[in-house]
Amino acid sequence: MSVVHGTPQLVPLFPSGSGYAAVAGKAVNSAGVPACASIDPGSWTAGTVAGKALAAGTRSPAAAATARGTAGVDVRTAQVGVALAGPTSVRVVSAPAAAGTGDPGCSVPMTYTWDALPASGAVTLGVPFGSWTVQEKAPDGTWVAIPPARLTAPTNAAGPAVSTPVVTLDPRPLA
Repeated sequence: MSVVHGTPQLVPLFPSGSGYAAVAGKAVNSAGVPACASIDPGSWTAGTVAGKALAAGTRSPAAAATARGTAGVDVRTAQVGVALAGPTSVRVVSAPAAAGTGDPGCSVPMTYTWDALPASGAVTLGVPFGSWTVQEKAPDGTWVAIPPARLTAPTNAAGPAVSTPVVTLDPRPLA
């Protein structure tokens, strides 16, 4: 099984002694307006889901760099396994959070796409936290939901992550 993540990027930032924390995905739209709180583990508050107490989510530690320096930053993602049915592209589309999950949601629809995946077998995708519908491109070019039987997602602290047709990826640990 291969793991498919995004391409590492160098992002120039003004030096900050306290550093910068990074999250996977796009937290703001092109105008800089907050668009998707779900992708930020720090946006998930403590709560009870499916009868289990969960602690608040936390971001990865901040990384600082000196002027003209560089720093590596670990970016947390959840992993979703997809059993492929042939050569295809796969995408995840933000979905409304199911009631009682504690998912802070996306105010603007988000889509992340992985193109040119292998012809068969399985891949593991690094996906931002939140609630997502996982889709594949059909031969006619349309996007169709992948059946839950072909998906493997981590079991969240509150229980299974996959429900028809939405995968909820929760970053919070048990309290």
